[in-house]
Amino acid sequence: MRKDLIPSLLSNSEETHTKPISGTMLKDRIYVVDSKTRKLLRFFSGIQVTKGLKEKRKITYTGALSKQQYKELMKKLIKDVPILASLIETLVEGTNEYIAPDPYKQFFFELSLTSPVVGMFQIGGDQKALHILKQICNNEIDIFDSSMKKELSYLQKRAPLLCNFIFDLKERSGNLPIKALAVLDDILKTIVNTFMSCDTNKEYSDVASNQLSFFPTLPTVHGKRQI
Repeated sequence: MRKDLIPSLLSNSEETHTKPISGTMLKDRIYVVDSKTRKLLRFFSGIQVTKGLKEKRKITYTGALSKQQYKELMKKLIKDVPILASLIETLVEGTNEYIAPDPYKQFFFELSLTSPVVGMFQIGGDQKALHILKQICNNEIDIFDSSMKKELSYLQKRAPLLCNFIFDLKERSGNLPIKALAVLDDILKTIVNTFMSCDTNKEYSDVASNQLSFFPTLPTVHGKRQI
C-alpha cells in the first residue's frame, strides 16, 4: 500500500523540521571543510590513491605543488584553518619544494579526505585515549618514557595511525614539534565536538502510529526524523 495515496491516514503522522541536527553535518565532522583546499592539501601530501587492477587501491607518490598552488593553499588555510597553515609554513620554510616531508605525508593525506576525523583516529568515544592524547598535546607527559609504557600500548591499539605519526615525528626531529601538537589538539576538538553537539530526542516529536506502520503490533520506540 502506498501511504501517499491515502492522505487521510497521514494527517497526524507527517512532520517537517527546518533545523538541521547538530553533529550530523559533514562540515562538523571533517577538519578541512572546503573541497578545493582538501584537494590542494592532498597534492601537497604527495600521495594519490587510484583504482588499479581488479578495483584494488593503488598508492602513487606525486610531485610537489607549484609555487602558485602553494600560495592558493596557504591563502585558504590561513582563512579557514590557521593552525594547520602555520605548521605547513614551518615545514616548507627554507626549502625550494612545496611538498610535505615524509613524516607528514600520510597524515596530511588523511586530513584531505572527506572521511570524518573520528574515523581517522577512531578514539571518539574512548575517554582514556582522548585523555592521553590531550596530555601529549599539552606536553604534560612524555609518551615515550618507560613509565608511560601502558598508556603508549593502549594508544597504539586504539589509534595506530596517530601513533605512527607521533613515532615518525620523534624519529625525525627527536621531539614532538609544538606546531604539530597544536594541530593534533585542534583536531581533538573536532573529535570531541562530533559527539558533544548531537541533539537529543526531545526536539523531535514522535510520529503518530497508524495502520500503515511497518510493525503495527510493536510499541513505538522512537519517532521518525527528517534530515
